[in-house]
Amino acid sequence: MKYKIAFFSETNFAPKTTIKRSLSNMRTDLAWMASLEAVCHTINFDSIVTDPAKYDIAMVIIPKYRPDMQQLLLENIDNMKKRFKKVICIQEGPADLIHDFETAQQFAYLKLLKKFDAMFCHNQKDKKYFQFLLNKECYVIPTLMIDNLIQDLHKPKILDKNKKIKIMISGNIGNWYHALDSYVAVEELKKEYDIDAYCVTMGRKSKDEQNFTNYRYVPYVDWSSWMRLLSNMDFGINATRRTGAETFNLNCKYLGIPTFSRFNLYPDINVDYRDEFKYIINNYEQLSEREIIDYDDNYSEEWFLVSMEKDLTKILNT
Repeated sequence: MKYKIAFFSETNFAPKTTIKRSLSNMRTDLAWMASLEAVCHTINFDSIVTDPAKYDIAMVIIPKYRPDMQQLLLENIDNMKKRFKKVICIQEGPADLIHDFETAQQFAYLKLLKKFDAMFCHNQKDKKYFQFLLNKECYVIPTLMIDNLIQDLHKPKILDKNKKIKIMISGNIGNWYHALDSYVAVEELKKEYDIDAYCVTMGRKSKDEQNFTNYRYVPYVDWSSWMRLLSNMDFGINATRRTGAETFNLNCKYLGIPTFSRFNLYPDINVDYRDEFKYIINNYEQLSEREIIDYDDNYSEEWFLVSMEKDLTKILNT
């Protein structure tokens, strides 16, 4: 990246941290920081005050459940604009998350967003929403994977039809992941197919969820361990209707795993997901290879850097 970037988030970074590409827990935000070769700071501003380096851009992930840090940003953003050519915020969580806040916090959050020079959103749908909300042009920051530790997994899969079909559910029961919809689909598919259903363990998983679903729950692990665990699956279901970075879908695509999203389960057109599932099973190897090709053509790190440099140049020249 030709621009010098300082990255701010709620992560408790040591002063002037840079993210090594060999990091095992390379979640999306850290992948952005590593790929952009950014210097990382915590949103308490102590480390940046003593950092004499010159930067072109400050990129800030506003913590979604930290009103104290949101207030700290609001108090410091004008000073940040004196130090950086542009100060850019990055969407954190679903676009409609602001409506979960108390009334005063909603207005404070909106005021904070409007202070930034530009905003990067998770996807085109969220971009349109934030452009309405802020009355300014917004951009998309592509979801990114840095695959240094998992490159051996990036290959088409072969489905053994003599074994149970392993399905991974992307989230837990509740209004964040809408996994009740996944449960309904899996129970219907079990009528025709021999399925083992697995599910992730996220922070919103209720203690009694497993009593209702009878899934096999996998533990919460670091990112590279998660990818190796996911690579053992044959199929993914991600029914959430709260759009965001869609990392589960991208993880599956990288591994060549066909995935159902909310668009497959209840599409606008008259297509039954059970028929689509049958088609995937009958054409599995071809469709798995297609996922690999789609990832390489549209979601690689090279593509990410081209997109980001183009948008950052436009922002700096505005």
